[in-house]
Amino acid sequence: ANHILIATRSGTRGVASNGGAVTAPGPAPGVYQSTDGGLSFTLTRAGTAHEVKFDPSHAGIAYAAIGGVGLVRSSDGGTSWETIFSGTRTRYTFSPVTLANGNTRIYLADANGGGQSSQAYRVDNAGQPAAALTPGGNAAWVRLSSPLDGTPGFASWGYCDGQCGYDM
Repeated sequence: ANHILIATRSGTRGVASNGGAVTAPGPAPGVYQSTDGGLSFTLTRAGTAHEVKFDPSHAGIAYAAIGGVGLVRSSDGGTSWETIFSGTRTRYTFSPVTLANGNTRIYLADANGGGQSSQAYRVDNAGQPAAALTPGGNAAWVRLSSPLDGTPGFASWGYCDGQCGYDM
């Protein structure tokens, strides 16, 4: 009950139709951890953190979506992090679920502005070593999106374009 992880990113204020925005000052963005119920927090992973979630069935394991990095995992409750999906997109969102065999499946979606199509991925065993998940352009992850009309996954290709990094 006293262990809290939060994801932060830079805030903006004064966003206008002409694109004018001012970044609000504040602490460095990233994943912060508290082990005293929120009395104090420590930055444990710097970067534009959009989400952080604990594994639904494996105590002490957490995941965080970091813009420009991908998806990172902590096996020690949020103190240290390793990349399990490597990418350069501006935003990621994810959902970990427990399979009947006890493995954690993660659904992951990415987003980028500037007309770069968004994509969705899945891995059925997020507990694999990070070195097994990221080589070969994240080959252990199944890409659920396809740019080819008429193929499975086409409906999810580019599900969020334009200002997707903002809208997601």
